[in-house]
Amino acid sequence: MMKWHGSVGIWLTVALVFISLTGLTWSSFAGERFQTVLTALDARTPKLATGTLPTPPSEPGTPYVVAETSSSVPLHRDKIALDPSTGQVTEVLRFTDYPVLAQLTTLGILAHTGTLFGLANQIAMTAMSLGILAVIFWGYRMWWQRRPTRSRPRPLERRGVLRTTPRPMLFALALAAIVVGWLLPVFGASLVLFLIADTAAGTVMRQRAKATS
Repeated sequence: MMKWHGSVGIWLTVALVFISLTGLTWSSFAGERFQTVLTALDARTPKLATGTLPTPPSEPGTPYVVAETSSSVPLHRDKIALDPSTGQVTEVLRFTDYPVLAQLTTLGILAHTGTLFGLANQIAMTAMSLGILAVIFWGYRMWWQRRPTRSRPRPLERRGVLRTTPRPMLFALALAAIVVGWLLPVFGASLVLFLIADTAAGTVMRQRAKATS
């Protein structure tokens, strides 16, 4: 039973990471940070030099752009530009020419929205979502069953764990927190507020302990 629970937990963790990463790439705040990273790595989705307007040209000499918009496997996202006066192809941009990160971002978004593999994709995403909701529910249930009560008090957790953490690990944790906080501004602000509140609570507890000693 424990082995089965562990396997389910691992798969749900992977599912949660997948849903989070593929969703954050096109969200309002984290998406902007993600695009900044792609720009720095020269991995943004390329565009035709003549533009990407999918409508007929309104002015003489304006290239006519044709784009494929298939959102399922096999994915078709090629674009071409045509000279309206001669019909000659002036530019070609194929999905296979995209940077690898741009391809993965597109595939991740399509999988996240349930369009990449059709019905099977939608069923898988629904199962992932239900599984994550179940984990959240059982997590709160476990906490409620083990919560401190008058008849079953529990000592407070030992403070100062970070002081005993090896410096390399502490540095890695701080660096990861800074990176994640920059990518996710709301999370970063919440983490800063939590650290301030925790530091204040620790100061108050130490002062009370000195006063009673």
